[in-house]
Amino acid sequence: LNEAIEKSKKIIEEKNPNLENKEEVAKMVGVGAVIFNDLSNNRIKDEIFDWDIMLNFNGETGPYIQYIYVRTKSVLEKANYVPNLEDVDFSLLEDDKSFYTIKKIYEFSNILKQVIEKNETSILTRYLIELAQGYSNFYNDNKILVEDKKVQDARLYLTYAVGDVLKIGMKLLGIDMPTKM
Repeated sequence: LNEAIEKSKKIIEEKNPNLENKEEVAKMVGVGAVIFNDLSNNRIKDEIFDWDIMLNFNGETGPYIQYIYVRTKSVLEKANYVPNLEDVDFSLLEDDKSFYTIKKIYEFSNILKQVIEKNETSILTRYLIELAQGYSNFYNDNKILVEDKKVQDARLYLTYAVGDVLKIGMKLLGIDMPTKM
């Protein structure tokens, strides 16, 4: 774990040298990477322990999910508000990337049931990766802070919901989420 923390700290130094609380973030990322790597493997398969894969911020890893979570927090911070659920018109989210992301959020409770029934954490880790990737695709295709307040509110609430599910899912795995990276 200490080595994971040190390697994470070096990556953070390269990517964001001005980040406050580098030590704390490095601990969350390093320890989270090891936990996620361990729990993402099916119980009956061999585990591959590779620092480069495990600490990759762009792969199917814990740090990638933490990075996407930080992105959701950053968007909400820029907007400076989260819309009220009852005021959001989700019918304005018509594109495929939005629909995929909404569908993934909807699947969360069923995923948790499967994890419990099969006693298999890799189901949850796979789901969190798919949700993070879905949000990343949504984010890349849709400007969130736009002129049309109703569209902005729908996209902001989707961003909020993704961040919330990612945080809950990772917490269930015993992984803390940084708010900045």
